[in-house]
Amino acid sequence: MSIGKPIERLDAVAKVTGRARYTEDFTLQGMKHAVYVRSTIAHGVVKSLNLEEASMLPGVRAIFTYEDVPDTLFATAGHPYSTDPNHRDPYDRNLLTKHVRYEGDEIAIIVADTELIARKAARLVKVEYDELPVLNTPERILADEAEQIHPTGNIVGAHEFVVGGDMKEAIDSSEYTLENRYKTAMVQHCHLENHIAYAYMEDNDNITVVSSTQIPHIARRIISEALSFPMGQIKVIKHILAEVLERNRMSLSSLWRPFSHSKWTEHRYR
Repeated sequence: MSIGKPIERLDAVAKVTGRARYTEDFTLQGMKHAVYVRSTIAHGVVKSLNLEEASMLPGVRAIFTYEDVPDTLFATAGHPYSTDPNHRDPYDRNLLTKHVRYEGDEIAIIVADTELIARKAARLVKVEYDELPVLNTPERILADEAEQIHPTGNIVGAHEFVVGGDMKEAIDSSEYTLENRYKTAMVQHCHLENHIAYAYMEDNDNITVVSSTQIPHIARRIISEALSFPMGQIKVIKHILAEVLERNRMSLSSLWRPFSHSKWTEHRYR
């Protein structure tokens, strides 16, 4: 590589000519499909799950709930691991949860012969909630009577820094000050590629995950943490990537040991 010389990306021609193959383009014979059952409320605790109607749907192979997976916290964020505990991402979520903290939180997962069957079965699961107050402002979250969101409390991490001197002194010495409250809409980047992964067992002890992730080494670590599974028995493969600003949720839901291979896709519609 040299300055002033154009360098062609190795995958550029394949991408612009439509010959590039992304994670969605790959499949395995007999692959099953996984779909989440998501919370319909913003905050609460699941009192009961009725899986009878969903499990009787032809083509449904299994239903997993929060009772079937390790009760192990892992980090939602996907940053490199730090040997300093104070610099690590907060361990703030489970693979599946009984305590839902936002509308769409993952309660259970359906594994079926096709994605269509899995989505239909997910709609048949009946969930009864004990609803809790929605904590969607700093004042509500930090109130003395606020429900606890995480096992460690309502603040999972904090840091502070000062830039340009003493802020209070600057305000006190200002000729005019203006105080107000401003709100903006939630913003989410719209990446080109869906969150998608498929996984298969090389044998009874080793898992291979193929994912649309930018960070296979970090995905491997978080999969290990979430499943309480030895990292040395996990292999993560990434194909050509269509998105850059992905959320990197690690596609953990494709990993279900009773099946030799399964696939999960996160669509933009609900």
